[in-house]
Amino acid sequence: MRYHAVAVVILIFIFFIISTLATNFVMPSRYTIDKITPAYLDHAYYIDKSKTQSFAEVMTKQALFTQQEFNDIPWSFEQQNYWLRLDLENKSSQQEDVVAHFDNPMVDHLTIYRLNSNNQLLDIYKLGDKEPRLTLFKYSVPHIRFNLDGQSTQRLIIKIDTVGISKTPIHLYRHNVFVDLVRSQTGIWGIFTGVLLMASLYNLLLYFGIKDRVYLVYIGYIISAIALMGTVLGFGFYLWPLEWQLFIHEKIIVVNYTIAFFTLAFCTMFLRYHKDRCWRYRLSVGLLWLMLVLGTLSFFIPENIAAPIFFVILGLLYIVCFILIYNKLKSGFRWAKFYVFSWVPLIIGAAIQPLELTGIITYSFSIRHAFLMAILCEIVLMAMALADRVRYQRERALYHATHTQQTKLLNSAKLKYAFMALKAQQRSTTLCLVKIRHFNSLNTIITPSQGYELIKHVAHELECQLSFEREFFNLSSGINQPAKIADLGSGVFACISTKNQSPHTLEELLKRVVNKLPKTYQIKGLDLQLNYSVGISAFGKRDDFEFWLKRGYLALHNAKHSLSKVSSSSANSSLAMDVALAAKPQQAIRTDQLALFYQPQISLKECCVNGAEALLRRPNTEFKNISIEN
Repeated sequence: MRYHAVAVVILIFIFFIISTLATNFVMPSRYTIDKITPAYLDHAYYIDKSKTQSFAEVMTKQALFTQQEFNDIPWSFEQQNYWLRLDLENKSSQQEDVVAHFDNPMVDHLTIYRLNSNNQLLDIYKLGDKEPRLTLFKYSVPHIRFNLDGQSTQRLIIKIDTVGISKTPIHLYRHNVFVDLVRSQTGIWGIFTGVLLMASLYNLLLYFGIKDRVYLVYIGYIISAIALMGTVLGFGFYLWPLEWQLFIHEKIIVVNYTIAFFTLAFCTMFLRYHKDRCWRYRLSVGLLWLMLVLGTLSFFIPENIAAPIFFVILGLLYIVCFILIYNKLKSGFRWAKFYVFSWVPLIIGAAIQPLELTGIITYSFSIRHAFLMAILCEIVLMAMALADRVRYQRERALYHATHTQQTKLLNSAKLKYAFMALKAQQRSTTLCLVKIRHFNSLNTIITPSQGYELIKHVAHELECQLSFEREFFNLSSGINQPAKIADLGSGVFACISTKNQSPHTLEELLKRVVNKLPKTYQIKGLDLQLNYSVGISAFGKRDDFEFWLKRGYLALHNAKHSLSKVSSSSANSSLAMDVALAAKPQQAIRTDQLALFYQPQISLKECCVNGAEALLRRPNTEFKNISIEN
């Protein structure tokens, strides 16, 4: 429990750092120039649906401008130009160093005309990712910088000409506030990119270690998320060449389809529907094919047409994923709960982004980065789900390695592990084998499944009897079901006695245990008569597991001929020596180590030598005390 307390303290400390970092991020809506200085702004807009109006023509149609906040402009995906008019009035006597930030790095062409109070043109600025020879900073954070004299007014006429997302939030800051904004924004980008790249490497290592395709699919999702957010928020200019960023921008709907594709593919594989092949799996595959086709078509369809289609597909994606997740939750799927938690921020963030782009939700710094933070939270929670998945698979693999598949009882691998542990501790280890006599003969009249049920029934009764005897070692240390016996197959059970005692005492104990085992077992009205044999194998200091177990089977074989049906095999058995002796003659012939001895045959009646016999021997002192009868 103390380690859990340490983990909780570390978690609290991490959250403290995160909260401190979050409070130091600049919130632009709080620090725009009209809120911290005596500067006043007046907003108006005009929509040129023909996309033919020039600056001179627009200046003659000032009456057509609608006085309204820029957040209330009816932004859409239609092919049209937006003309925005922003009047600035500085009522203080101090000059202000102003930065106008245009928070849409995906805009194609952004032209800003700066005029004085007499509508005389002071300067022209050209921004947008289709404009050549801009710095990466101006590509990723579109902005202009100018001075606003004290007691003066200026006017900005802004033309937005783009395909796709045209909404461009505009905020004016003092230069030092803008620097803080950029630092905060860059910090969020760095955290996001760093976490996602580390998550990609982590999943790549998992793939190489486990060879599970689901980790490659998740890496595809992460890379798609980086590409999408890098394009929408602008930090992609720092991640790959400019040409790549411009291409991704032009095909942003394809990137949206990509992240949706990997989201559904990961959901299907993570929840193991590819193993079930049920109707939900076929539904998922059908939607994946649909997204693949529409994503391919989006290479050729204009963004203003492809975007509404994608939002419809996004709704279908949520419905299918909900069906997949709900079914696994209902069935008690092990790691589905972690997956559900990871979807909560993703659903919220994914819903906020289109609502903000369409003007339903008011723009703010936190809203602008909501989807990015949602993906970041989802990646962290998904890492927990993947870790739980790995832990479960490891536990499952260990379970299959230490249990028989049919009876779910401990197997010889667990017995060997216990033997090695006791040997390392130099503790007494006496192997006790209990066999259902004539089990193989019984198998000729019952089915394999009935035989497994018989084994489980006898094993349960034997486990109950041994639970009262403390000298038998727990092969499994589970809190709920500690087990003292292992299933060695063919109706043979094994347990280990760790008590130093005479063979006779142990034999008497095992006789009492066996006498309490069931004598009959009924299968479909047939009463099977059950009898048992017991073999005991003491441990020798030079024994390994295989010889120790083989002596137990030898004792079990001898028990068939014993009246008590119990037999012991001592540690001094010549079993190991017999194996070595069988190999010695072969080695002696190959190495020419044999010697020929002549032995006379004497007639006692006649007291003379009447013959001889030749003996072929190999001189060896290792087994010098072997009797000729062996």
